[in-house]
Amino acid sequence: RLWSTIPDERVRNVDRDIWGIKEALGLFQRDCGFFPADLDSLVADKAKNVKCNGSYNPEGYLDIVPMDPWGRPYIYLSDGRRYLIASYGADGKRGGRGKDKDAEMRNF
Repeated sequence: RLWSTIPDERVRNVDRDIWGIKEALGLFQRDCGFFPADLDSLVADKAKNVKCNGSYNPEGYLDIVPMDPWGRPYIYLSDGRRYLIASYGADGKRGGRGKDKDAEMRNF
């Protein structure tokens, strides 16, 4: 789990969303040879300008880019080789405890 045990459905949704984004990023990287500059590149109808080293999946890798359970976009940073996916929790600010705790996943 990305978060400590907090009995809140929204926190469990963050876990699910971030793991889903991670899986989509892995498939994109396998097909294209790099991680995308933004999460919209994972959605077929928004990825018109993606230039892959391999073959971009015409169906995309996500149906939609999810918002975090508090209605904000997930934070995504990538240099093409590494990435960070994060939600800053209920308060939307870096740091915090309980429902305000950040959830992050990175591959570096």
